[in-house]
Amino acid sequence: MTKHPAQCHEREVIFPLELPLPLTLLDALRGLIMQARQQVLRAADVAQVQTYWQIGRHIVGFEQGGQVRAAYGKQLLPQLAQTLTHEFGKGFDTSNLRYMRLFYQAFPNCDALRHELSWTHYRLLLRVDTPKARARGDVAKLEHTGTETTNSH
Repeated sequence: MTKHPAQCHEREVIFPLELPLPLTLLDALRGLIMQARQQVLRAADVAQVQTYWQIGRHIVGFEQGGQVRAAYGKQLLPQLAQTLTHEFGKGFDTSNLRYMRLFYQAFPNCDALRHELSWTHYRLLLRVDTPKARARGDVAKLEHTGTETTNSH
């Protein structure tokens, strides 16, 4: 007796009686997965910070181009924002591009950027009113007090 071709593709999967999973194994796997996810998030934060610093560097370099910059005037950032947002989605509005430019100006040495800080942290640091406080990374003070600036010297 031959089976109908459609019946050949249908298979019933039968699992044996479920045994409880060893908690030590399950906890170890959970730990590995959570650690890997944190590493991915950290790597994404570092790449984002470095990319935004580079974008700021390019914008500052272009603006310092003299006559070329004068031709664009105040239209440069809005035009860049429109184009980059269209191509890459949110995160490239005029306000964020201004922060990227300011980021490069406030932290001109890319090698001195702290990898444990995210773009959100750097945006907060840009609100700190003294370069010394910015260099120390007084972002924790900003986060805990909820203030936009600090008068630390």
